[in-house]
Amino acid sequence: MRAFRAFVFAAVASAAFSWAALAAECPEVTLRAAPVVSGPVVTLGDLFEGAGAAAAEPIAPAPAPGTTAPLSVRFVAAAVDAAGLRWTPPPALDRIQVGRAVSGRAASARAIAAGGPTMSAGFSANSGETQRAALAVRRGDTIALVYDAPGVRITATAKALSEGAPGETIRVQNTQSNRIVDARVASMGVATAIGPAS
Repeated sequence: MRAFRAFVFAAVASAAFSWAALAAECPEVTLRAAPVVSGPVVTLGDLFEGAGAAAAEPIAPAPAPGTTAPLSVRFVAAAVDAAGLRWTPPPALDRIQVGRAVSGRAASARAIAAGGPTMSAGFSANSGETQRAALAVRRGDTIALVYDAPGVRITATAKALSEGAPGETIRVQNTQSNRIVDARVASMGVATAIGPAS
């Protein structure tokens, strides 16, 4: 019996040591609150703090200047794992919205959680620009289109056909169905459809 207990103890201790060694070899990274890129590609360093030597690793093309684009959390998690890093996505996180800076102003960006809170990111306009500082969606932006119904929330990708500040109604086109609907701007890069899901 003592021999069995000693064996179990040794096995648990070995597993704990192996896990600790693995954790030391795979640094843990932290998702940035509002990822914004300035170049043509999205790197691990653009998305995460603590990426170290892997920070310059490109993982996806950047959106067009002044626009935002979503990255799948599963895709990003796989890229983190491939780089030898550790990251545990929040349970409600569905996609990471990444913006690209243009003309000295920061494009909007946030991690979008289904049903969860969002973190806004503003921008400062150059003196020569006429855009309103409160503008959250611009014509041509790729945005998250949210369909809300009792007990269910669906998030789709859409193209903005007009621009607007939070609370304003704009026209958007669902990129999957190509249907054009009215939507109310909720925050940077996010709008809620006015009408049923298509």
